[in-house]
Amino acid sequence: MHYLFERRLNMLEVALHGLSDAALADPGLPENLQRDYAIHIPELDTHKVKEEHSKKELVPNETPEGFHLRKKGTFYVFTYTVPYTSKEFITDILPMRSCDEGLSIGADNVVYREWDHEPIEGNTRELLRLRANAEKALADVQLTLDEYAANALEFNQLVLPVAIIEKIQAERLLRFELEARRAEGKPSFASKED
Repeated sequence: MHYLFERRLNMLEVALHGLSDAALADPGLPENLQRDYAIHIPELDTHKVKEEHSKKELVPNETPEGFHLRKKGTFYVFTYTVPYTSKEFITDILPMRSCDEGLSIGADNVVYREWDHEPIEGNTRELLRLRANAEKALADVQLTLDEYAANALEFNQLVLPVAIIEKIQAERLLRFELEARRAEGKPSFASKED
């Protein structure tokens, strides 16, 4: 299980330990905890794609990494930016990286950038090629998000409900034992002699 899910279960346990006895006895508690501790993995928000084309004058020592240039020239930059539907868990599941050319993955969005010798504006064929490259690169990111979303669905439907019941029962038992020890005049926690 990815640490993201383990961490969520730990947070649940800490939250239960901090509840009052009345809150712990609330019959609506499992449903509230299910809602609050379920994990929803963001997706790439393809409805908010931002595409930009720009032109730059470059000299050999100003080029992006891996882009070789012998003399000064005009080059075209295609940038395709896609935000996430939310930012929650992104830095936990995607490797953050920044590239001069290719796919950059950030906490706010994914950016595909390609430098080109061909003019982009008005060149439908070149634009379609660049867009296809961007979408192909983004497909890998979406696949990773989809895998985590499937794991999150399993966690939300199978693991979390059982964990909630078990952890509520464990917390109630712990409090009952604590009260029993206090009533007998024993310290709150058992020693080796007990």
